[in-house]
Amino acid sequence: MTFRFALVATTIVASAPAAFAATVTNDRLANFSVTNQSLFGSGDAASFGGSTSVGNSTSTFQFGASTGASSGSVNSNATVGLGFTFEEQLTTDAAKNTGVKLSFGSAAASFDTSLGAFADVGGTIRTKAGSVTLPVPVLADIVIPVAATSTPISLIDEDYQLNASDTDNGYAFGEVLTGSDAVALTGASTPSVPIVTPSASATLNINQSSDLSLTNLTGTLKATNADTGTMMLDTFLFSGGDLNFDLDLSEAGTWNLEVVDLALGSKFESDFGMTATFVAGVAVEVQDPLGVLKTGCGNPSTDADNGTLCFVDEGLSTTVPNPPLNLLSINPFSLAYNEIDSIGVGQIVVSQAPPAVPLPAGFALMLAGLGAFGVMGARRQSRQA
Repeated sequence: MTFRFALVATTIVASAPAAFAATVTNDRLANFSVTNQSLFGSGDAASFGGSTSVGNSTSTFQFGASTGASSGSVNSNATVGLGFTFEEQLTTDAAKNTGVKLSFGSAAASFDTSLGAFADVGGTIRTKAGSVTLPVPVLADIVIPVAATSTPISLIDEDYQLNASDTDNGYAFGEVLTGSDAVALTGASTPSVPIVTPSASATLNINQSSDLSLTNLTGTLKATNADTGTMMLDTFLFSGGDLNFDLDLSEAGTWNLEVVDLALGSKFESDFGMTATFVAGVAVEVQDPLGVLKTGCGNPSTDADNGTLCFVDEGLSTTVPNPPLNLLSINPFSLAYNEIDSIGVGQIVVSQAPPAVPLPAGFALMLAGLGAFGVMGARRQSRQA
C-alpha cells in the first residue's frame, strides 16, 4: 500500500510581546538668585530717616538724635529640588493619558542685606544768668556773676552698617527666614565753660529685622515630539505637595520632556527701629584754690555728693522714645530672582501597538512535516499489532 501526503504551506500568526514600560524618576535642581536688589523694594520709600528729642521742664537740656539711610541692598540664593516620575515607553493608546508626576523635594534658601547709614546725636545745655555767692570767713562774702550759657554739644556723628542674614538648607515652601542686626553708637562730651560745668553722653541703638519666605514656583511642563515637532504644554503653580499632569502624547515618536519659564515667588520685608539714651548734667561750681573746702558737684543726678562750693547741680537721664521709634516698615515685596528658561526632564518613546506578526512559511512546513512523520509512525505500529 502506498501512502501519499500533501504538504500544505500554512501561515501561523503570533503576537509579538509588548514592550517593557519602565517607570523612572528623574531628579533635577532649579537654582535661583538675586544680587544687589534695593532693600527698600519698588515702592515710594527709597530711604528712611527719623529723629527723637528730649528736654527737662526748665529747658536746661535739649537733645536730639537722628539717623537715616538712602541706599541698601539684598542678595538671595535658593535651590529647589524637583522630581519627575513617568513611564519611558508607551503605546499610542496608553499615551492618550500620559501621566507625569512632579514632586518637590527639600529646598535651600538664604539671604543677606547690606545697609549703609548715618547717625547724628547732639544737643544744647543752657543755664540762666545769675550769681554765685562765695562765703569767705571773717571777710565779706564774694559775689561772682554767672552769665547765661548755651552750650552746643555734639555726641555722635558717624556712619554705620547693618547686615541681616539667615540660611536654611532644609527649607520648605512657606517657612520664614528671619535675620536681624543692631548697632550701638556711643558718644560723650564735657565742654569747657568757666564756672559752669556741662556734661553729656548718649547711646544710640538702631536695629533691623528682615524676613524672607518663598511663596510659590510657576512654570510650564513642555513635551515636544522630536519626529514631528508637535508640542504639548501644561502650566503649573506650586505652593506645596505634588503635582500630577495628564498629557495627550498619542502621536507616535520620541517626546522630549522639559520644564520651561520657571519663576520663583517670594515675600521680603524689613523693619528698622531706634532708641536713644541720654545722660546729661550741668553744675555751677567754684574751685577752692587753697584746697581747704570740698568742691565739685559730683554726680548730677544726686545732691548727696555736692561739695561746699557746688551751687547748681541738675541732671537728666532718660531713654527716648518709649516704645522705640519705628524708623521704617517696608511693605512686603517680591525679590527679582532670575527666571530659568529650561530644564530637561527626560524622554518618552511612543509607538504603535504591536501588530500580529506572521511566522516564516518554512517554519509552517517544518511543523507539517513533523505531523506527517507522526502519522506514519502511528500506522506502522498499527500493522505490527
